[in-house]
Amino acid sequence: MNKRNCYFLVILIFCQFIHGVLKAQSYPIESFEGNKTRINLNYKPFSKTLRVSCSGDTLFLNDYTGTIGVSNLNKNFLEIIYNVYGGSGLELRKTLLLSVIKNKVNVSMLVTSYVGLASLDKKGLYKLKLSLTGDNTSNYKLNIDIHDELQSKSSPQTDYSHNKQVSLRFDAGLNIFYSGYKDVSDNFKVYDPRDQQTTSRQVKGKVPVIPLVKNDYYYIKEQWYESTGDNDLNIDYSRSSAKK
Repeated sequence: MNKRNCYFLVILIFCQFIHGVLKAQSYPIESFEGNKTRINLNYKPFSKTLRVSCSGDTLFLNDYTGTIGVSNLNKNFLEIIYNVYGGSGLELRKTLLLSVIKNKVNVSMLVTSYVGLASLDKKGLYKLKLSLTGDNTSNYKLNIDIHDELQSKSSPQTDYSHNKQVSLRFDAGLNIFYSGYKDVSDNFKVYDPRDQQTTSRQVKGKVPVIPLVKNDYYYIKEQWYESTGDNDLNIDYSRSSAKK
């Protein structure tokens, strides 16, 4: 590589870094204790990770590829819709609901909210629409409208289009939205995208669950996991940017 190309490469990297820094955003939110604070979002270039911080506490969204939208559902909840890597012909989005308690960023819900499939043979669409009712932790309810459809050229008999609504309660002790509790006693394969490794984990007991059309979501020891079938669990966020 000649000096001129090296020069332009350095300029390009610098511009991308500055762009990432400038994309840092701050959003107001009220903690469950009634304190006004802010949640800060900062994308680190080339990291595929979004840094989420508040009052010194930080978590990281894995496989992040871009923000679709950020908005306050009300004073206590910040909604973040973002893209994750889906592969060829597959568009994936996640919806994250954040809250703050005792100066800590809390993940009240995290689900896959959009799946767009496009291939030569098939077209599919799965999307969620969220609405929040209630005015305090004792009566919050999250309504999720689900649309799921699939069209196939080679097998039109398998085409379908469904609509469904799921209502989630709010657990004021865990500060999460959930549908109910599920008795779990199994060994799961847990995939961590930070090091692209899969480990085995035994889960036993009653855990909060959100059952949606595509996948189920388990809340285990202050962490949400996405169940993708065959005893597979995915981690979508972490409290550290690199696995220890």
